Amino acid sequence: MAQVTPPHALPNAVVQARADLTQVRASPEATFVAQWIVDSRDNAGLPFLIVDKAQARLYAFDAAGRLRADSPVLLGAARGDDAAVPLTPAGRFVAGPAVAAASGSIVWANRQAAVALHGSSVALASAPGHSAQRLASGEARDKRISDGSLHVDRDFFRSHLQALGAAASVAYVLPEVRSAREVFGAYDVEDRVRQFQLAKQRPAAVPGRNG
Repeated sequence: MAQVTPPHALPNAVVQARADLTQVRASPEATFVAQWIVDSRDNAGLPFLIVDKAQARLYAFDAAGRLRADSPVLLGAARGDDAAVPLTPAGRFVAGPAVAAASGSIVWANRQAAVALHGSSVALASAPGHSAQRLASGEARDKRISDGSLHVDRDFFRSHLQALGAAASVAYVLPEVRSAREVFGAYDVEDRVRQFQLAKQRPAAVPGRNG
């Protein structure tokens, strides 16, 4: 499994890029995390996903934070953030190259848990019943059905996600109980920009004179 350590952004660095979510109605929490990922470079130059469990929605980004595609996603039936069945754990997960891509699935992992993403037509014991109908439903609660694994439409997986199996990538599963600040160490990008601008406006300190 690839070990990806994100670089630490300088506290007073100017924001160089923003995540592109202009074409979708992402939740405030998903937007908050996406902007932090790009600003802090927490994705370490890799493509990344955000799974918004509260909205049962998956967002796929390229390494620069441009949105490639989004889709409804089936996920764990239970609500919560920790690793347990039938629950999709919250956290930052990393996948190495060629992880189960040929079989129509990708597995991300961290020290505490693993998250698997499948095309909905994959014949697995964990695959929820009536996947197509549940994915088409406008209700997020209809998508809380799996053993904790993630399931998207087969064509969406092939078109937008299967290539991730050929290289390292990062998945961020948003928390439902704790905050994104607590789980990821995320910060408010706009607030950081304001602080940087205020710091630039402060007059430079004048050295004191001796004698």
